[in-house]
Amino acid sequence: MGNKNKLKITILSLSLITVMAGAAVSPALGSISAFFSDVNPMLIKMILTVPGLFILALNLCFPIISRRLNTRAIAIIGLLLYTIGGTSGAFATNIYTLLVSRALVGMGVGLIMPLSTGLLAYYFQPQEQKKLMGYSVAMNNLGGIIAMALSGVLASISWNYSFYVYLTGVLVFILVLAFLPKASIGREGTKLEGSHIKDKFIYIAIMFLLNISFYLYIVNFSIVTCTEEIATAENVGILMSAQSVGALIMALFFGKFSKIFGENIKIFGISLFLIAYMMLYSLHNYSLYAFALVLCGMGFGTLMAWVNSKAVEGLKREHAPSIMAFVSMGMYLGQFLAPILSNLLSNKLGITSLRFPYILAIIVIIITFIMVCLEGRRQNEVYQEA
Repeated sequence: MGNKNKLKITILSLSLITVMAGAAVSPALGSISAFFSDVNPMLIKMILTVPGLFILALNLCFPIISRRLNTRAIAIIGLLLYTIGGTSGAFATNIYTLLVSRALVGMGVGLIMPLSTGLLAYYFQPQEQKKLMGYSVAMNNLGGIIAMALSGVLASISWNYSFYVYLTGVLVFILVLAFLPKASIGREGTKLEGSHIKDKFIYIAIMFLLNISFYLYIVNFSIVTCTEEIATAENVGILMSAQSVGALIMALFFGKFSKIFGENIKIFGISLFLIAYMMLYSLHNYSLYAFALVLCGMGFGTLMAWVNSKAVEGLKREHAPSIMAFVSMGMYLGQFLAPILSNLLSNKLGITSLRFPYILAIIVIIITFIMVCLEGRRQNEVYQEA
């Protein structure tokens, strides 16, 4: 295997453990909730969303960190925090120590996430980038399939065991040590300007909205399906992995679908996403739920790959990791705020329905659709001026 292919595999392996970092133990959420029965339900949901808060903090500092450390050192520190923080959750004796372990996971992913996509733009030519961005999302969801299914099986033994899924970080750590070069992406003269952020802000905003809607499903699905007896605690992880299967399929073929649909690939993706949530809200059947989750994954995978590819389009390669840090901020801010927004609105409106988060997600997806249309109009104006 050539050095270039080894580098591709190493960078893509970073994507294997990033996006699903917070959600990896979501199949165990029902069991954790039962174990900590005297704890505020909001704190239980924060097990999935606390990582997002610390990812945000590290993403915000990433341009400064990248000027002081090379990419290999950043990746190594991030992977150590991810693996140690993730697995230490298995030994937590109260909700607060568990949340501290989740904070360490977030800090690790905050360092890894900008590299997982930014280095694809740094090391590879533009003609390869769209395909590789699709592969990056595919790796996210392959990690999701493995983590969700394995976490569900482990949680059926004990909720503590579900945290051992974070041992996957060891494999990625070995690849990074062996094959990732020591690149200095934050050297003088490569600082990201405010104009770059302004130009790419619409993609940051779309990523934010996408992840609010996605995490409204993630943090509520195990509780809804177990309470309504659509699935058991033992097989909810397998059911949830159907979403990752759909995302994996679309991400693998994102490059080909982009050639077929052109700029309409975003409309195709968001349509699938909306249909999926309408099905999740209205259906009560295990098999139909699985189909809805496949559609959800297909839509989400398409949109994630599209946003990532557009965010780095036209940038100098040195700027790509830093702009992806801001895109990552949008992603994890959405993840962190999703349950807070749901709880706040349900309490204000006096809504007790377990499925209210799905209605809220549908509204957010419609807003995202409007943003996507505005992006298309903006692109047309740029082309006309050119």
